[in-house]
Amino acid sequence: MHQICNQYMFLIVPMCRLTTCRSNGCLTMADTQVHRSDTHASTILNGLNRLRKDHIFCDVQLQVGSQLFQAHRLVLSACSPYFDALLTSGLSETHQDVINIQGVQPNIFEHLLGFIYTGHLDVTTSNAQGLLFAADMFQLNEIKQISASFLKLQLHSSNCLGFLRFSQALTCPELSTASRAYIHSKISEVKGEEEFFDLDVETLIEILQSEDLRVDNEYEVFEAAMNWISHDPPNRRKHLVRVLEPVRIPIIQPAQLFRYVEECKDLSLRIATGKLLQDYHPRRKSQASTKVSHAKSLLPSKYYQPRKSSRKRLLVMGGYCKKNSEGWSGWGNTTTLSDVELYDSFDQTWHPFPAMQQPRSGFGAAVIGGTVYAIGGEHESLLSQNVEKYDAVENCWTKMSPLLCPRSSHGVCVVDNKIYVFGGWVGLEMGADIERCDPDDDVWTVHDRLASLRSNFGVVSHEGLVYLAGGASDTGTELRLVESYNPVIKEWTQLASMRTRRSQCAMAVLDDALYVVGGYNSSKNVLSSVERYSLLEDKWIKVKSMIMPRACAGVAVAHGKLYVVGGKGSSRPNTAPPTLDTMECYDPETDIWIDLGRMTVGRCEAAVAVL
Repeated sequence: MHQICNQYMFLIVPMCRLTTCRSNGCLTMADTQVHRSDTHASTILNGLNRLRKDHIFCDVQLQVGSQLFQAHRLVLSACSPYFDALLTSGLSETHQDVINIQGVQPNIFEHLLGFIYTGHLDVTTSNAQGLLFAADMFQLNEIKQISASFLKLQLHSSNCLGFLRFSQALTCPELSTASRAYIHSKISEVKGEEEFFDLDVETLIEILQSEDLRVDNEYEVFEAAMNWISHDPPNRRKHLVRVLEPVRIPIIQPAQLFRYVEECKDLSLRIATGKLLQDYHPRRKSQASTKVSHAKSLLPSKYYQPRKSSRKRLLVMGGYCKKNSEGWSGWGNTTTLSDVELYDSFDQTWHPFPAMQQPRSGFGAAVIGGTVYAIGGEHESLLSQNVEKYDAVENCWTKMSPLLCPRSSHGVCVVDNKIYVFGGWVGLEMGADIERCDPDDDVWTVHDRLASLRSNFGVVSHEGLVYLAGGASDTGTELRLVESYNPVIKEWTQLASMRTRRSQCAMAVLDDALYVVGGYNSSKNVLSSVERYSLLEDKWIKVKSMIMPRACAGVAVAHGKLYVVGGKGSSRPNTAPPTLDTMECYDPETDIWIDLGRMTVGRCEAAVAVL
């Protein structure tokens, strides 16, 4: 060995000899160099894992159920605080050759041990909860985080309550927070799942108290509370007062409350609920006004306000604006807008919002899962097939796949998270095709054809059906025609016609009734009239007219009221119709329209979405 070393001594060169001199000075090489290997750690892990599998240098055996696992104390202690305490603190296990591990399935422990030795882990729907439980037990925080992140992606209305209980038992804030947020945002779906009916009363009350419940109206919270009690009336009736306490009864329409009470199948629960709510009964309101006023004075102010996450915001997008100008030359002052404004229907305040990428009017909008889509339309007399969506994370609009053909004055609605586009102008002709898109695939296809050609019509979806009302025919005639369409079986049904022919009208669903507002009629000019259609009776009735006539207005429903935005008014002879910058809302309980003041800019043919 000494001889071998001597043979290679000549290879060791003194570092001073590597210094070279130049006429203007010396160039000296660096004295040190730091190198960090990208493969060294994985090489060691691979070597340790090979030794484990070959049972070389293994100094401890772990008995998990019926299986025995070989391992190295040093590796276990270095990776897990649990094993470090177990193997080094002087406990009896410190000196045992075989250690019993309780509470973990062998297949789960095999995954954990594999990760300790390789850093590799396969997480699946079948093992994720077991991995999270075991990682919590052995204090393997990285596996805990990996498993929690995986389970967050699996959240569904049918499992989110179970995940919440599971995460709380393990003190896993990441999964607990995500589960709670999912429950709050999807309470309308969660309240019908089996897990919801199995909730204990304390967890139920905690959920019902949340400001973050995302509901269309407070009646959904009342319905959730009552359905939970109705699942087991003999044992849950005693909780009626506590369970209804978080519900904001004063902002629920009395007709909805007592329709539920009257349909309650359990007699004793029906009587108890009716007595508890008697001061809100519509037939007793006038008689008990003093009592109700006293009760109101005892309730906190929050009971008269929508929950924070259910406060509806109206997104008013695009359209065109015409500056005031006499004569038909006023059309030359028309500007197509890309601007978007946000209206808080509770505070009645306007707020700025990112503008769309493309100016557009005469287009349609859709909302799916909080994502807003702007579809088609017109800009500078050119029809567009452009589609864009608002990205809440990036706070901007992003482009999506275009429509199959450019469209304007068409109808847009959503059924089962699919976007449907109906009719409208396609070039110089009216389009007969119905286009459909699943935003997850971002592909437009021809789904079916219209039963009747039309443009500038009202369209809504309700309980799986699409309703089309009014509009202009391909001959330019205003229509009274109303149809329903089933997109699953592709079936059209003609319904009772409206009382008034109207094009450029707006349509919405409120309290299981269809409302058609305003529009244009060649014999009556711009309309202020409003009609309501009963789905049960197949019948139209006239309701209170709007404060002012409007055509091409935007419409939306929030907090049990109908909001109508912008549009165009009646024109004087030889004058272009004015663009309206006003807004009003309709309260069906009082049959009264309320003036909500002015927008920051007048808009006609704008689209309105509710967030």
